[in-house]
Amino acid sequence: MSKKSKYRAVKTEYRGIIYASKKEANYARLMHIRLNILHNITNLTRQVKYTWLETHKLGDKEMSFKRSYVSDFNYLDLRTGENMIIDVKGYKTAEYKKKKKIVEHLFGIKISEV
Repeated sequence: MSKKSKYRAVKTEYRGIIYASKKEANYARLMHIRLNILHNITNLTRQVKYTWLETHKLGDKEMSFKRSYVSDFNYLDLRTGENMIIDVKGYKTAEYKKKKKIVEHLFGIKISEV
C-alpha cells in the first residue's frame, strides 16, 4: 500500500512524465497544447532551480546555508512577450510563501500560481 500525500496530491503521468499532482499534469497538458497546437508559447521548461545562499549569525560565527526553489513550468508567452514562471499549487505552505518572496526579490522575477 502506498503512502498518502500530506496534501492529498495524486501523482499522475502525462506523456511519460510523472507529475506531483493531477492538477500539475493537467497544466502540463495545457502547456503541450499551447506549445504544439496553438503555438503561442515557446522555450517551455520544467523544474527550473533557483539557488541562493542564506547567511545566519550563530553566536560569534556566521553560517551559510544553500537554499533553493524549483518552479513547475517556465516559458515565454508569445502573446505578451512575458517570461512566465509558474507554480501549480493546491495548497500554499508557509515555506513556499517565504521562498516565493525571496526568489522574486533576489532574481527580479514574478512567480504566478495556478
